[in-house]
Amino acid sequence: MISCNDVHRFVPEIGPQPGIPFLHIAEATADAIDRRGLRRVALLGVRKTMEGDFYPEIFRRRRIETAIPDSAQRAFVHDRIYAEHAQGVFTADTRLGYQKIIDDLASRGAEGVVLACTEIPLLLQPDQISIPSFSTTEIHCAAAVDHAIAKV
Repeated sequence: MISCNDVHRFVPEIGPQPGIPFLHIAEATADAIDRRGLRRVALLGVRKTMEGDFYPEIFRRRRIETAIPDSAQRAFVHDRIYAEHAQGVFTADTRLGYQKIIDDLASRGAEGVVLACTEIPLLLQPDQISIPSFSTTEIHCAAAVDHAIAKV
């Protein structure tokens, strides 16, 4: 298990060691999306996560489409993660900015939003979002516990 979304983009290169099971954050998230029956989700995170292939590729295998913010919106999310969230700063203005981005993505067909950064769920709670949200950190941790319990 690697708990950082951004680092999962390197999984194909490093690959799991033989005999060691690997719990991929995007697979666990796809499971959660499937359980809700959604087919199109927005993806928020750092620029490399939003613009990368590892979430869309895994989601595509599950027949889940991925929508990402436009260029200006991606810059807003990315910049706020590093300039604010990583510094422990969470403001109402930034929350409103995220909500507007999510609402725009919903208007373009997103049925849910994947919060693919550890800090975003610290700013946005599910009841502050107009569509179902998926905190990848929470989902990944719960999947790890489920896996561990199943092995006992």
